[in-house]
Amino acid sequence: MPAKLCILAEEATVRIGLALAFMAAIGQFETFAADAGGVTNLLRNPEFRFHARNPEGQAGGKASHNVACWNTSAWGDITVRANADMKEFSCPDPSANVVAIEPGKQFRQFSTLPEIGCKLDDLLHLSVRGNQATAGALEVRLTLMRIDGSTGTWSPADFGCWDKRVFHCQGRGELIRGTSVTSKSPGDKGLFTVKLEVLRIEGRSKRERKPKQAYENTVGVLVEFTNKSATDSVWIFSPCLTKGGAAVIGAVSGRKVPAYYRRMPNTIGKLMRGEPIHILALGSSIDTGDANPPLCIYDETPLSPTYKRPLSQGKLDCDIIGRPDLKHYLAAPKQYVKYTGRLRQELMRKFNLPVSNILLNAMSCGGSSIGESHSGFKLYADLLQKPSSANGHPAGKEWVDLYPGLFAEGAKPAPDLVVLGHGHNERIDKPDGIAVYEGAIRWFQKRYPKVEFLFCQWHTSSTSSSNIPPIPKREELCRRYGIPFINIIPVIEGLAESCNYYALCPDGGHPQAAAHYIWFKQIEQAFEMTDPLEEFLPQKRLPSRISEFTYGWEGDIVTFAPPSPRIRGTRAIIEDTAFNIWAGDGSKDKLQLFLDGAKAKHAGRGTQRTKRDIRNSSFVHGRLTLGDRHILEIVGAHEVTIHALDCKVCDKRKFFPVDAPEWLIPDGVAPGADFESDWGSPYGNKQVTLAAGESITVEVLATDISAAYVDDLEGGELIVTIDGKELLRQPTNLPFVDTDGVRHLMENRKGIRNLADGRHKVVLRAEKGSVRILGIFAYIRQLTF
Repeated sequence: MPAKLCILAEEATVRIGLALAFMAAIGQFETFAADAGGVTNLLRNPEFRFHARNPEGQAGGKASHNVACWNTSAWGDITVRANADMKEFSCPDPSANVVAIEPGKQFRQFSTLPEIGCKLDDLLHLSVRGNQATAGALEVRLTLMRIDGSTGTWSPADFGCWDKRVFHCQGRGELIRGTSVTSKSPGDKGLFTVKLEVLRIEGRSKRERKPKQAYENTVGVLVEFTNKSATDSVWIFSPCLTKGGAAVIGAVSGRKVPAYYRRMPNTIGKLMRGEPIHILALGSSIDTGDANPPLCIYDETPLSPTYKRPLSQGKLDCDIIGRPDLKHYLAAPKQYVKYTGRLRQELMRKFNLPVSNILLNAMSCGGSSIGESHSGFKLYADLLQKPSSANGHPAGKEWVDLYPGLFAEGAKPAPDLVVLGHGHNERIDKPDGIAVYEGAIRWFQKRYPKVEFLFCQWHTSSTSSSNIPPIPKREELCRRYGIPFINIIPVIEGLAESCNYYALCPDGGHPQAAAHYIWFKQIEQAFEMTDPLEEFLPQKRLPSRISEFTYGWEGDIVTFAPPSPRIRGTRAIIEDTAFNIWAGDGSKDKLQLFLDGAKAKHAGRGTQRTKRDIRNSSFVHGRLTLGDRHILEIVGAHEVTIHALDCKVCDKRKFFPVDAPEWLIPDGVAPGADFESDWGSPYGNKQVTLAAGESITVEVLATDISAAYVDDLEGGELIVTIDGKELLRQPTNLPFVDTDGVRHLMENRKGIRNLADGRHKVVLRAEKGSVRILGIFAYIRQLTF
């Protein structure tokens, strides 16, 4: 019985389409176009425009089993053809394509109220034309769809689940059906017209975290065409959804099909050819649904005695959901329910692919931000970790067993598409948090030349105080790199007129199942295509950077952990400008981060950690000046232990210690000597002491230079001349004062930035006393990689 209930629920709600209608490129809804008679069709793609695919799902032929912006339960449930190719009957609307619905199958589209410009109390009307071989074969239904608005509380533990916490009932599970109107095609064979008049958009809600009464939370309208015949197909064309006066009959153009696919030629090309792809989903607990409550699968059959009760929350039993094909591919219910999990299922339907052809690498499995997730990029992108719950899979299989096509002929399954979903958790690097995203894009582009990206992020509102970069900044980033940016904010904010936000996100931040479905439908539009296909526009690889702090995030990670000499108690010298750190003092208090002696702002949550966790660190930071020495200190209520430190090492950085052969050291300069470092020798273990007036020279290829030296109470000034121009005059007698007030005379370095691309002659000279030189770092920041 549970399996049957879940299958019915999936048919009724999980697969409901939310055809988006806003212009994500500018974060606004599209303007509805009326026909010559002033009629506005609220449906997206009522003309049934499609991309022709053969029965196997690959490009070619004159028909398809998929129509852009419409949904079915399985590939083959419908067949769409151009009017000119119809042989069964003559379609009276020459501009319309025709969809044949197979016996017992359904064809549907769902739109949220904000997308179609509707509000409570508006009146809706639906019409459709068609042809039938069996009298009364077509059932037409128009239904208000809602989110659970129940009162009271519940606990997963009451239903055999591991979570003992108590939650409010509202927001459980998938969308639910509200008021509907229905009709059937007439009792004659041949051409017919069906009209539905009228559906009033009813609903009531109140923004309450703890609802005192039940609310209806209307979010949208579902259009369904179902073939009730057991033997014959039924054909439909020219559906029209309008608001206001009365139903309109005939071909009326509707909302346009988006063309995001143009910016993903590699990913789309593989899908169209039926080739296996690797999708890496980056995100946080918001994305993966392991928060409040963790995403689970509910009984969604309204008349069932266990309606809206969880059927599976721990290990997923794929028989419950009627999907035995997913048995070795889903570790937990959340991997099925979350928006990227739904995306994989829909891509399987749209392109007739088995699950073994779509590796969904679910990186997000905790509370990570995009900054924290940098520590896991290589691990996940190169599949260095076996299939496990950490990447959304059950343990026990090898990657090559699950996705053999990705490994054909010895291929290495690099990511084809990286989905950037990270939402609220960005509390770092304000006001330059965009650098963390840009650094991620460039990290992948440098290592995987064919990789593509897609932005689709859940947020509370356009005015959220979260430190995530504002929408215009993220749109600017995506324009620069040619990346599709799908803006979910207009839908979320628009739903506030008819839906309690806390039914979408019970704790205010973490979307529940119905909200994840809304989120999924936003990202689904990136894969909608119609013929003729528009010109593909490859994403831009390594254009000029949008932020000066991006470069620090582009490099690889080096990890330091005790007893590494780089970590000195609660302090450490970082490599360049970006890092993650894990620390704790055994309490529950928040930790504090100090950088270069000052308390750091916007560097993470200061959470207590007991070990290195690539999704959750104590602090993450990258808004530091390139080439300068940076010392971090962790302060807590008790004695702090640093468990691990991940530092980003800038790409194309090269260190020239003073004993390197590239240096020109004049006769008379004291020979090099050993340098003993208390901090793990970050700038080498050799030194040359220059007396006042002495200098040494080196030629390097660089866009930025960092001169490394040792501070000494008797130290003079370090003069750095590049290509004959003095660019730095630095005292070398300045101690570092830590948070305990202790003065440290130690290694140091200063950066000289924004040089012209090319080779440079660098001269280090001492004045006003001696200077102890360790070497220089040369960075190549602007050159094409």
